[in-house]
Amino acid sequence: MKNKKSLTVGFIPILYFALFSTLIVREGHQVLFQLTSLLVNGLLVTFIIIWIFKKASIQTWFQFLLFQGVSVYLFVLHHLATFVPVSVYLDVHRFTGNFSIHYQSINVIPFHTITDLYFQNLNNIAVLKQLFGNILLLTPVVFSLMVLGICKKTGHGVLIALAASLAIEIVQFFETWFGSGFSGIFPRSTDIDDVIFNTLSGLIGAWMYMLIRAAQRLMKKVNARHPS
Repeated sequence: MKNKKSLTVGFIPILYFALFSTLIVREGHQVLFQLTSLLVNGLLVTFIIIWIFKKASIQTWFQFLLFQGVSVYLFVLHHLATFVPVSVYLDVHRFTGNFSIHYQSINVIPFHTITDLYFQNLNNIAVLKQLFGNILLLTPVVFSLMVLGICKKTGHGVLIALAASLAIEIVQFFETWFGSGFSGIFPRSTDIDDVIFNTLSGLIGAWMYMLIRAAQRLMKKVNARHPS
């Protein structure tokens, strides 16, 4: 299956580049800068997708479709969490040179942010979005890595979630610092709460896979004892 489907590893990246490059050209605003930004960000995700494909065991159509699904999710995740605004960095008119560290956007105290949001009497929906958004952020990724045979144990999935979460927070920190030297870039938060909840999301993804495998083994035993 994997060899037969190897040519489709680039299907989602090609679709991504084709769709957004068309939108950029149609919009006609700073086309060269926007296309450069598209290329840089798109290649970052594409390299990860290729790495997953090389490590994955794709033997069934379900695994193949799951691989395509997680490819789409990685592009979405990158745009939400680690998108690099290259087009802004290339625009000399937006350069101010006022680089600074936004200490107010950094939290190293566990559960400080989530409790602070709660006691600020904000809309409960906003608090739930913050909480469950982070708790479920990496669940699809780790679940897919387990199904594709890249992660063999629950601990491996949790470690990947932890590493990915740390990488996201580090990228957001440096993006905020570097972006402070340009106008129009809003600071991103660097929060230990995000690391905790994102790692938990990886654990949930691994547990989901283990539960499904346990259910499959149980069904095989039942069928073996009571053949039709």
